[in-house]
Amino acid sequence: MSDENGSVRSGPWDLEELRRTVEAHFGEERANHCWKSLQSIVERQSFAGYHFREYLRLIAVRFPAGRTHEEELITMFTNEDQALRNLRVEQEAAAHVVACMQSIHSVNDTLAHIIFWALAPMWPRLEQLGEHGVDLPRLGGVLSDGPLTVEMNAMINTLIEHPDMVYLSDVVNHGKHRRIVGPKITVDVDSDGLAKPVLEIESFQHVTRAVTRIYDARAVDSFLNIVYGLQSQTVVSIGRSIRPLILAKRFGQ
Repeated sequence: MSDENGSVRSGPWDLEELRRTVEAHFGEERANHCWKSLQSIVERQSFAGYHFREYLRLIAVRFPAGRTHEEELITMFTNEDQALRNLRVEQEAAAHVVACMQSIHSVNDTLAHIIFWALAPMWPRLEQLGEHGVDLPRLGGVLSDGPLTVEMNAMINTLIEHPDMVYLSDVVNHGKHRRIVGPKITVDVDSDGLAKPVLEIESFQHVTRAVTRIYDARAVDSFLNIVYGLQSQTVVSIGRSIRPLILAKRFGQ
């Protein structure tokens, strides 16, 4: 996970240019609201990267290179103080994983507000949602039959419907409203007898009024890299599509 190859921070989406375009067409107040949301996306992606790097750093502290599985077991059963320190490091690493997922998850709704501030004046159904009624699923429903490009509709649907994005939404919302679906750290042994950490988001069942989804455990590292990359690239592509829509006055035609 990094800020390269498609992130808002370093990708080819000129945030200031979008702000200026919104201001020119819809006024300074609306442009200022849009700018705050644009800055928040950059910050959220930066936070996600920070939490991921801290998680990796703490895992490296907890499981130093060359530590044998036998040494791990001896510490666990004979050195209570060190075992407690190890547990605290594991808890801190888990906290960074949860925070990383929450930061990634929040980007979708922030993007929805950027689209609202930038495009709603040209699309009455979107304006009717109001600032406090906007999130990406509602926005997607309103815009699905509007004059967006096919590509932009498809990209918004990716952020809503892609299985990895659905999983992210479920794991974060489950943690907010029911219980934290925590990353579990266990210790295995590799072929050389060295301690090998196994880092997984535990299995869980997420039940809503409409559907029940059952998830198996997932490896932390691969999931975070996949979902961060998918979202970053899609958000940049959507962001780059907003200004041409304003300039072309596609809405209201």
